[in-house]
Amino acid sequence: MTRRDHTGTLVRALGVVAIVLTTLVVLVIAGGATSEARVKPSGVQHQHKHKHHRHHHKPAHHHKRAHHHKPAHHRRHRHHQATAGSPKATPAPTPALAPAPAPPAAPAPVPIASPAGDALAGDHFYVDPSDSAVVAEQQLQVQGQTAEAAAIEKIASQPEAIWLTSDGSPSVVPQIMSAATASGTVPVFVAYNIPWRDCGQYSSGGAADAADYEQFINSLTADLGQGKAVVIVEPDALTEMSCLSSSQQQTYDQLIGYAVQRIDTDADASAYVDAGNPTWQPAATEAALLQQAIGSAKAGFAVNVSSFSSQATDIAYGDAISQQTGGRHFVIDTSRAGGSVAAGQWCNPAGAAIGADPTAATGNAAVDAYLWIKDVGESDGACNGGPAAGQFWLSYALSLVGAG
Repeated sequence: MTRRDHTGTLVRALGVVAIVLTTLVVLVIAGGATSEARVKPSGVQHQHKHKHHRHHHKPAHHHKRAHHHKPAHHRRHRHHQATAGSPKATPAPTPALAPAPAPPAAPAPVPIASPAGDALAGDHFYVDPSDSAVVAEQQLQVQGQTAEAAAIEKIASQPEAIWLTSDGSPSVVPQIMSAATASGTVPVFVAYNIPWRDCGQYSSGGAADAADYEQFINSLTADLGQGKAVVIVEPDALTEMSCLSSSQQQTYDQLIGYAVQRIDTDADASAYVDAGNPTWQPAATEAALLQQAIGSAKAGFAVNVSSFSSQATDIAYGDAISQQTGGRHFVIDTSRAGGSVAAGQWCNPAGAAIGADPTAATGNAAVDAYLWIKDVGESDGACNGGPAAGQFWLSYALSLVGAG
């Protein structure tokens, strides 16, 4: 081969190498561009997946809280809306929203009606001509026992309550209401017919059952009509009902509540539920018993019915009950509140004496009247030499007025 041929071959070989190198450079550059193009879409796709994951996770978490903690979540949401001044809230003023509801309060006590004031102001009370003391005085006069008649006249001249002690006894009410209206006076009745009365003791009896008692009250309210009257509701019933079963005690509450509601609704009468006396139950206990039975009715209460506590003691006791029952007014039985009776004595005891005359002018804002609710001279029962409960006992009556 000539020198020239060798040189040409070398040149051609170098050309091929250059072409190969050029091709490789082009391929490398193209490959880099392609790789870069692949990396960028891959990065965007990753970012999209991350956003999609957050979006997917948030609803799932929210749904879980809403499903398992809905009440709590709802309360927090309302609280957030109400506190617009929090750091995340806009500074612009926003209308004030109602605060979140407070948690439920503890059960409220039985509601108490507002007292209607002195329901008996200015009243004068009716003297029943058939009262046992009136009849006894008349008999003494006929028999020529003028001294005894004069003594008993101290009882017979005073208005005393008319006791309704059986299912049919309200039948006397219309006649008494008519006579009281004609004389411009107000009669005082005692509803004393509740089942299981007096725990089966001296004054046992009463309605056969709850239905009979309700009918008794219905008859009473119908017969009272719209004439003014006072009704003392069930002496001793609340205070001594611990002798009864729990179901019977509930019945007492229901029946006394029924009585005062019907009297308040269907008649123009003032009801006063018996609340015992200062020597029986503490005022707080009696107030609770009273309130449990009469609830929101506007009834007042009576103290010392057929008992012997002094007027001053009765006022203090009644005031204590009144303060614990929303200021309910009360009446006091002063028929035998003028003496001194040994503690624990209640059945025809020695030392008893008549107290203040019946009147609505008591001088005490909470005391609507002093009344003679017990028929003075009638026996408490066959005890201490007395006859059966409710019978007039002349010798005891004379002792009560200081003539025996």
